[in-house]
Parts: sequence; C-alpha cells; structure tokens
Amino acid sequence: MKRSSYLASAVVLALCACAGERDDPAAPQVVATSRDLAAASAPLDPGSGTLVMTHLANPRGLAWGPEGALYVAEAGRGGRATPGPCFEFAGTVCYGATGGVSRLWHGRQERVIDDLPSYAQLNSGRAEGPNGISIHGRGGAYVTIGLENNPAVVRARAPEWAQFGRLVHIAPSALSRGEGPPDSRPAWEFAADLGQYELDRNPDCGDIDSNPFGVLAEPGGVIVTDAGGNYLARLDASGGLSDFAVFWNNTTVPGPGCPPTASRDFVPTSIVVGPDGAYYIGHLNGLPIAAGSSSVWRMERGGTPEVFRSGFTWIISLAFDPNGNLYVLQHSDGPLTNSGGSLIQVAPDGSRRTVVAGLQRPGGVVAGPDGDVYVSMVPGANFKGEGEVRRYTP
Repeated sequence: MKRSSYLASAVVLALCACAGERDDPAAPQVVATSRDLAAASAPLDPGSGTLVMTHLANPRGLAWGPEGALYVAEAGRGGRATPGPCFEFAGTVCYGATGGVSRLWHGRQERVIDDLPSYAQLNSGRAEGPNGISIHGRGGAYVTIGLENNPAVVRARAPEWAQFGRLVHIAPSALSRGEGPPDSRPAWEFAADLGQYELDRNPDCGDIDSNPFGVLAEPGGVIVTDAGGNYLARLDASGGLSDFAVFWNNTTVPGPGCPPTASRDFVPTSIVVGPDGAYYIGHLNGLPIAAGSSSVWRMERGGTPEVFRSGFTWIISLAFDPNGNLYVLQHSDGPLTNSGGSLIQVAPDGSRRTVVAGLQRPGGVVAGPDGDVYVSMVPGANFKGEGEVRRYTP
C-alpha cells in the first residue's frame, strides 16, 4: 500500500495504492460456480447481531485469550492540535496515546491497555494505531501498530512518530489485571520495528511504505502482515525478523530476489491457521475497488502461497470456526470505500454464502467456540463514531 491511496480517500481504512487496469501477473481467474454462489438464506442485517462491546475507539482486530475472554485492538482517536505533534497528511493528523486493547470477560467490558500510540485526522476521526491482535497461550498478546507511510519521512518529524510501524508485546499480567502472579515487566513494550525492516530490506522492491496490520502469534515466533510493504515478516524467538512471504506492488522494480511487477498492489491484511495446519492469507487489491479481485491464499508450512479461494472484494480479516468454515470479512463490497462491507462464510466443501451484508467500516472477525461469529465495526457518518463488536449466529 502506498501513500497515494490515503490521498485518494480520507474516510477509508486506507490499506492500498491506486492502480491501473491491466491484470496482475499470476493473478487468479475468478471461476464462479452455482455451488459457490448459492445462498442458504438471506444475509443478516448488521443491526440484527447482538451488541457485546460498545464505545470503542476505532476497533479492528479480535482475538480470544486463554481464559476465554474476547480482546479487541483499538486504533484510538489520535490527539488534539495542542499539544500534538501534528502534520499534514490528507488533512491534519495529530498524535495521542489513545490506542488500546479492550477485553470482554464474563459480560464485563474493560479497557486493559489504554496508552498505545495513535494518530487521527481531525476532520474525520480516521485513525492509525493498534490494528491486529493475536494471543498464544499465556505468553501475552502481540499487537501491530500501523503507520501507512514512509517510516523515514514520518519519524523525522517528531520522536512520537517513531512509535508507529512496530509490533508491540503486551505482558500477560496487563491483560488479566489482578489475576496470576505479580509481574514486574512493563504493561507493554516494543517487540519489533517493521518500519525499519522496510527501510533496510524493502522486500517488494518498490516504494518505501509500512503499515503493520494482521498478526499471528504461534509457538516460536510471530508473523506480521505489512499492508504497506506488501509482504509478511516473521519474528523469531531471538528477536530477528525475516521475510515470510513477499508479494508484488505497483511500483516494484524488477531485480534479483524481487517479486514480479504488477499494475495493482497485493495488500496482505490477515493471516490465520486453518484446521489443516496451513496458513491462510487474505488480501485486498488497491484502488479503484474491483469486485472479485481479492483472494484467500493457502500456504503450507515451509511452502509458498497458492490461491485457495478467489472472487472476494477487499478482504480485511479471516477466521475459522470449530466446524472448519472459513469466514471472510470484506471491508467494502465496492464500488466506493465506504459502500459497506459483508461477512461471507465459505464451507469446507467450497460453497459460500453471505452471512451479514451492509456492515459499516468492519475491521476484524473471530469465531467463537460455539460457532457464533464476532465482528468489529464503526457505525456512523465517519470514524468519529463509537465503535462496537456484534455477535452473529450464522
């Protein structure tokens, strides 16, 4: 994703670059069958879902904790012009430590982390800050902090901007206050600098841009999708970063070790592990929105990504339920970035149906142990609205 996408639309959860018209190399052809397009029932209305979390500040990724609590990353609301700092970026954006993580546990909602970095547009409330969250066992949580810009340019403006484009680790004791043994560690700390990795490596061989978004914590490491850099990186147990999977960019320059050139960005937004143990990667394909241009890719451990299911539009998040159904969350169904998104269920046999339609600014999805599905969103005229999480029974 490149900076031009943000300039193209100030109200979108900007994840991508402007694009041309010709197809990407190796892009899958959409093959729709009657089985794929069949709908078992009419889609649910967004308001029909049970409201389980409210008054959230730009909610995005969702994750379950080991105790059975539901956690949501909140990108925050940035700060005020005074004290700032602020800069002009498709309007005035200002810094504020208003990002956080909220928890729903036994019916009680609580903000367990409330001082993560955030910036937001003063006019629309569209924020950048905590994006994805992943929890593995009782080792705490990992949260991506977005940037959506060239790290070198932004970080030169003020010290506060160096906090963006990073991966944060949250201590277990901070997630469950008052539970477990005392922990002298800080509530959270930086675990990796994806912005610097983009500057040093630039895996897609294109424009410099970083926006850590999706995250997956697993034994021995953490995988991050960089929606700005068009790649996935892996953080190992010793703290080292390496390429996990690299995709193309519309500014990619051909060269050794570079992906193929393309007219549209491949913007990776999400990664989950499926019931078969493989990785599943969701992406969107830049602006303008082209219906059916996004796919879910499958990657065997130690292998390379391959198309698993195609024909989606602007994928923002993925989740599997206990029955092996894959849920694909579309931030927008097009043609505009604020046209409304949808939640699509893909059954193990490949059949699919739209579960919920007309979602406003959806940011994350997760399935519960009972098969219900939870979606974060921001209803209202712009991102200044109060975010929420709703539960749907497919």
